[in-house]
Amino acid sequence: TALQPVCERLAAEMEALCSASVLDGEDAVLVARAAPAQAGQIASGIGFRMPAFCSAGGRMLLSTLPDAALDAWLERLEPRAQTVHTITDKPRLRDAILAARADGYALVSEETELGLRSIAILVPGPVPAALGIGLHVERGSREVLLGPCLARLRAAIA
Repeated sequence: TALQPVCERLAAEMEALCSASVLDGEDAVLVARAAPAQAGQIASGIGFRMPAFCSAGGRMLLSTLPDAALDAWLERLEPRAQTVHTITDKPRLRDAILAARADGYALVSEETELGLRSIAILVPGPVPAALGIGLHVERGSREVLLGPCLARLRAAIA
């Protein structure tokens, strides 16, 4: 995919996990992925599926749905906690998705994997895609993700 070189560049520059995903049903599916050589994060590759409701990329993708489609998607959803931090309450999930829509980014802290904090934005194009960076919580504070990480993501797709 055209996003693979972008992920590779961001992973090297930020020394972070970088991935791009698209929405498929209830899942965000990785279409590009890169990690720095020393990465010890999640072992996942192209085609890896993760629940969209609790991943930064997934929430960004869900934010593109019209309100009625989002409500129908949430109605069908049977959210299962991935970690003790996973939001499974549907009204709270809807609020998080709408916040991502309003903010232009989604930030997720240890909802898909303990120790991993991630941020994602939308990639403009005919097919909605999300581009995200994930860091271990010790390196990836909210301030780091909302500062340098978000700036690099936005610059990468500008």
